[in-house]
Amino acid sequence: MPIKIRKSRRPPEAVRADAIAAARELLIAEGPQAVTLKAVARALGMTHGNITHHFGSVGGLHRALIGTMTRELTGIVEHLAAELREKRTTPREIVDTVFDAFGPGGATRLIAWVQLSGKPADLAQFHAAVADLVEVLTGEVPGRRKIDSARVTLAVMLPALGHALLAQSIETELGIDDGEVRAQVAMTLGALLRLERMGARQVSAPRRRRLPAEA
Repeated sequence: MPIKIRKSRRPPEAVRADAIAAARELLIAEGPQAVTLKAVARALGMTHGNITHHFGSVGGLHRALIGTMTRELTGIVEHLAAELREKRTTPREIVDTVFDAFGPGGATRLIAWVQLSGKPADLAQFHAAVADLVEVLTGEVPGRRKIDSARVTLAVMLPALGHALLAQSIETELGIDDGEVRAQVAMTLGALLRLERMGARQVSAPRRRRLPAEA
């Protein structure tokens, strides 16, 4: 009688991690409509029932994917803020990190998906991290208006979102490559940061008392 060799079962955590990674690839390549239990099972060479067992439903898979990607994106932003506090990064490095996260990293797909689903609260952790990053970027400027912080945010986030959506068209139709776009955004961010710091010095500088004019 032949000896039967039992295949060792993979830990549930490993299966979930692989499933979320496969779901992420589907999201980036084809969009949220492609993130189904069947598609993930097919990508992993597993049965539909096995994936269902780990996530319960396609909604459970989506929540797990959104949670994982949001935590990763939040971690990237928090890392940038920490680097800025220690003065270990530059405007170009900030732009490169954000563009990589929003493009190849899939953040643009994630944000669009969550916003269009009507559940922006799912990104609350990310929004808090962005607010902290902007605070570090603009510095402690007494009396600073909210719009000043918004300028810095929009100078990087919107171009990153737009570039991730239109990169191929921009390069093909306009002949503007990725490096040129990033360089322009970094230049804009650098200029804004210089303006913010100049404003901070002007606010903090003591006013000189005017001497009375001699008769």
